[in-house]
Amino acid sequence: SLSSNIYAQNTKSEIDKFKPYVLKKKSFDKDRKVIWIFFDAFDPYYAFRKDIVELKNFNDYKKKSINFTNAISPSSGSLVSMLANLIGTDAESVTVKKKSISIVTPDKKYINFNKNNTIFGRLESDGLSSEIYSSALDYCSLLKIQNCRAKKYEEENFSNRWYSGIALTYPIVSQFNLLTSLLSKSDNSKEISDKRNFSFSELDLKKFNNQLASLSDIDGIGYVNFDIFKNFLKSENSMLFVHLYLPHTPADYIKQKLSLKTNNINEDYFLNLIYTDYVLSRIIIEIEKNREKNLLVVLNSDHWYDSGSEFDKIQRPVLQIFNFIDDESEMNIQEKVFTHQTQEIIHKYLIKEINNKLDILNYYSED
Repeated sequence: SLSSNIYAQNTKSEIDKFKPYVLKKKSFDKDRKVIWIFFDAFDPYYAFRKDIVELKNFNDYKKKSINFTNAISPSSGSLVSMLANLIGTDAESVTVKKKSISIVTPDKKYINFNKNNTIFGRLESDGLSSEIYSSALDYCSLLKIQNCRAKKYEEENFSNRWYSGIALTYPIVSQFNLLTSLLSKSDNSKEISDKRNFSFSELDLKKFNNQLASLSDIDGIGYVNFDIFKNFLKSENSMLFVHLYLPHTPADYIKQKLSLKTNNINEDYFLNLIYTDYVLSRIIIEIEKNREKNLLVVLNSDHWYDSGSEFDKIQRPVLQIFNFIDDESEMNIQEKVFTHQTQEIIHKYLIKEINNKLDILNYYSED
């Protein structure tokens, strides 16, 4: 989770420009598309290895994809991790200065988080357009980007519960002290007064089809719905970027919808994992109904699960799955990779420098 020590007021007079590429002033064909989804705090250790929950849809999807079992995120917190993932470099902290926000790399470079320094700007320079939906960070305001919907700072109620582990929306500078104060007041470890009224081993969301089928809002935040996938596949845009506030705790949304109760915040997390598996099934249905021949689906998580005092602080691999819609071969890769490299693969796919699963593996082996 985020904490105030990841921020540093920096007295450096200039923030270094970061240009990982020489921006190409030419347009590419728009016959390829990418759907890039971040599931906030999705932890493969608890999703696939602990035998607490069974995620059938994720397991089935892995069987026709490249599944990286040792993908390392830039940080344990959403802000540092996501800025680094979108820029395409490792990071150790962020710094705020003069109404701007930058990441600090391990070699102490300062990289401004603006559109041109992210994959969105690089695609735009190639004549390719993106659309962004976020239930977590306000990328729209941070990047001053169009074709974007995200939860705005002004709409927050600043409850401690909402800020349990992620908690940053724009404007960052003007609300810095308030945000860090809220983040220091963690209520993650407290018990929930309800008594659990279901068994994880027996919970089958198919029994709740009527309640779930009518859901449009995916995670209860109000900014991401299932229709965006259908609409994107019918659009001229090349990349759909989605940051869902799932399976991040709390699980109030799905508990209310299905009249479920849990005993503590960790059970909230496991319930949200099960619901996230259902969400993936709905997304897959939308993709298959509006099938595109040249489509790459990328599933990531920004960091592993850490609810506070309940679990250790040991770094664990995060979710990283690449699925080509016209290739259902299974690949499980155990070599260490870094999620900040993912934007490079997406870019290369859209400009036709990467064309298949073997090209992705070659990219990592050459890097």
